[in-house]
Amino acid sequence: MKTWRRALMDLDPADRLETAIMWLEEMAGTEPEVAALQHQFGLPPNAARILAALNAASPRMLTKAQLYRVLYPADDEVEIKIVDVYLCKIRQRLPPGTIVTHWGLGYSLPVALPITVAAPAPPPEKHREDWTPQDDENLLRMFKTGSDYAAMAEDLDRSPRAIETRLQALRAAGKFIGPVPRVPA
Repeated sequence: MKTWRRALMDLDPADRLETAIMWLEEMAGTEPEVAALQHQFGLPPNAARILAALNAASPRMLTKAQLYRVLYPADDEVEIKIVDVYLCKIRQRLPPGTIVTHWGLGYSLPVALPITVAAPAPPPEKHREDWTPQDDENLLRMFKTGSDYAAMAEDLDRSPRAIETRLQALRAAGKFIGPVPRVPA
């Protein structure tokens, strides 16, 4: 059995950081196709990874072992049956017959699914600009009247995360007392 750590340590030291980052990105599901499939079909990250692999291979068949390696490239601790679990989740969200089972051999998508990868949204107009006293005043007024992060961000041309960070700074400066709620994920 080879763990992620062991597989990483077996690599040339110069390649470890780049490989670790690549693996972390794969595990986090940050690949554009995986993120698009998650959004498009409401799939969990690992199910979206399997669907992305089937889609990329379409119309060719992939074996269960190949799909397992999409999820766990250097690990044998998880049962291969997990592939069946994710395929079941995928099938629940796709039209019947989309995924073809080749009994004893593997799975395929006869026709590749169209994937819509959205371009990242442009940053807000005031991205990275300093906050003015007027901005602070407007932010505090909206916060005290119960505005949500999305409304405050839109009105002030800032991101919700920037609103949260600024509220924390204003609280630390003594501009108001009380907790700053976290930005919803």
